[in-house]
Amino acid sequence: VADLQTIDKLWSAYSGDKFGFTIQQSIWLREKKMWRPFFKKLDWTTGENFAYRSWANNEFIYSTDAAPGHLPLTSCLRGTQLLEGLLTHPAFKQEGGKRRMFRYE
Repeated sequence: VADLQTIDKLWSAYSGDKFGFTIQQSIWLREKKMWRPFFKKLDWTTGENFAYRSWANNEFIYSTDAAPGHLPLTSCLRGTQLLEGLLTHPAFKQEGGKRRMFRYE
């Protein structure tokens, strides 16, 4: 738990609260845990067919110009179980039942 929280805090701190698992969780919950709109909001998909961006073709954006929550990347090509496990992990449980608000909301 502590290690995941540290990783999340580092992502958040060094991106000005733009990236991290907690931010992704916030977006996922706002999108009612629906994967397609969540991936679109993170800019992990492109076009009308919602094709996944290609890591091999360097289509992901590794700068603060990326959409909120774009990073860190978690592969979902073989399913969303890993990402769902991260977004529901006790390390990212909201304190007191309140969601943290971020500047993009």
